Formats: sequence, C-alpha cells, structure tokens
Amino acid sequence: PDIIIGQGTCAVCSAYTNEITRALEILENKPVVEIMDPHSIDDILSSITTIARRLDREKQGIELTKALQKRIHDVKNTNYSTRPKTLCIEWVEPFFTAGHWIPQMIEIAGGTNLLSKSGEHSRKMTIDEVVSADPDIIIMMPCGFDVNRTRSECADSLTKNPKWINLRAFK
Repeated sequence: PDIIIGQGTCAVCSAYTNEITRALEILENKPVVEIMDPHSIDDILSSITTIARRLDREKQGIELTKALQKRIHDVKNTNYSTRPKTLCIEWVEPFFTAGHWIPQMIEIAGGTNLLSKSGEHSRKMTIDEVVSADPDIIIMMPCGFDVNRTRSECADSLTKNPKWINLRAFK
C-alpha cells in the first residue's frame, strides 16, 4: 500500500496504532502512515481534510467536509419540542459510556447527553449511575458490533439485571 490510515482512539475498533506498527515490520516498501485520533466532530472533519490532502484529493475532501458541516448545521438548527435525556452505552460488560464526539452528536441531534463529556475518553460506569441518571433514551452502541451482535449481547446483559426495568427508557 501507498498509505495506511489508522486510528489511535480505541484498541477495540478498527486498525489500531500497535497493529499498524507490527504490519509495517513485514512490508519492504514502507507506506505513509496517517493515524487519526479524533475526540470531537471538528477533529473528525479535520481528519477528512488531512486524509484527502494525503491522497491528493483535497478538493473532494473540502467538498465532503462542507457537505457534512451543512448537514450538522441543519440538524443543529432544528427546533425540538423536548430534549430527551439520552445515554449512549459503548460497551456492555462492563458498561462504558460513549465519549469523544458522541456527546456532541447527542446535543446536536436535540438530546441532553448523560454521564459522559464531549472530547473525553469513554469510561466505565455502574448500573447505579444509570439508575440515578434515569435516561429517557438509551442507545446501545457497543464498539465494533453489528446490529445483530448488539441485540444478542445487550439483551442478555439487560434482562439479567432487574434495575433496568424501572428505568424511564424501558417503560
């Protein structure tokens, strides 16, 4: 390859820095390596521009970034009648909040983010924290899982804990 694009945000997700380093050891011709480590939506948009520039596709990168910024602007400027308390769970056993850019996305989409902060790493949380927050909406989004795996693993974890059934999000 001419370029390898990886991420330094999470070792569970796609190609992580350590895996890329090991792969480079066996390649004769060393490609350019671009490691993205976004913690906000602006960081993601900046990463798009950086990658486009590396691929000599700066014009397309700028067009894509502008299109995404417009979509974000349109969603942000929607009038919402309510701002539901929303909890995004990034990992199931143990529970982890979804950090980095996810809290920003919740706020932009009209929700009130719970138990995590924009730009910060995802963190372990307890069921008691979830119960205290009593979210209106819970979004199960385990890192690297497809929908079917999310359903099966989350259903298992949630049905085993009676504290879930009293949450507003489950009523």
